[in-house]
Amino acid sequence: MKNATNSPYQSDFGFNSPGFTVDAQGNIVATSISLSTATNSLIGDFEFTENQLGFGIVGIEGVSPSINLARGESYTLELSLSTFAFELVKASESEYVDFTVNHSDGSTGNDAQGKTSGLLSFTIPQNYIDDTIIYRNVGSNTKGTINVIDPVGLFSSVSVTDIIDSNSPETGSLLVSGGVGIKQNLTVGGELNISNLSVYNETINVLASDSSLLGTIDNQGSSIPVKDTTIINTSLSSSTITTTPTQANDITNKTYVDSTVSALAIALGT
Repeated sequence: MKNATNSPYQSDFGFNSPGFTVDAQGNIVATSISLSTATNSLIGDFEFTENQLGFGIVGIEGVSPSINLARGESYTLELSLSTFAFELVKASESEYVDFTVNHSDGSTGNDAQGKTSGLLSFTIPQNYIDDTIIYRNVGSNTKGTINVIDPVGLFSSVSVTDIIDSNSPETGSLLVSGGVGIKQNLTVGGELNISNLSVYNETINVLASDSSLLGTIDNQGSSIPVKDTTIINTSLSSSTITTTPTQANDITNKTYVDSTVSALAIALGT
């Protein structure tokens, strides 16, 4: 019989041991089989630990490092602390955050604060105003910063809370460098300033402050009345002027011209 050489548990005719047997055809008989796979030990989005200098976050360098969390997103923080008691407070550090925090032990709200282990889960509201959250050890100056940022990517709704006015494409609370496609209605509460407007087989209704229709803009042109406008070096085609002139440089209409000519003819006897 040829013994196995250089290859453990392998021979031309199989392998036999008290708890593990392989026959010549490769059939295996074993008392038990345990499978081991490499897994990431991190359960939460961030794992908080501690050292002599402060908090640590697995995978992030530094003592009590800052992290970014986005509005509208849900997060889970894994606590692996020994002496620290973890809590989330507002930037003033005088009160807890005003969104619901849940702990894996079943506690919620303020009762979920001050934990040393387990999982903290929460969702930052889409309209959350504060830009900063403080994570800290209860009753000490050991703390770090969470920056609350606006989400990046696709989302169902967007609320911009700043009230910066816009008088150009470079000013305002929301600046978009590229084009904007709008499939449904566009409602503007203030002035609408447009340098170029293209309408593709659709009609734009322009309403007055009382919601009455002032006119429309479509691919045939505009029916919105123009008031107090000076037209220089411009040709008008198929336009109607209904008002009579009040100043010498006003544009007049045929009715006024005809009536004026008739009056002058009578006065001059021509």
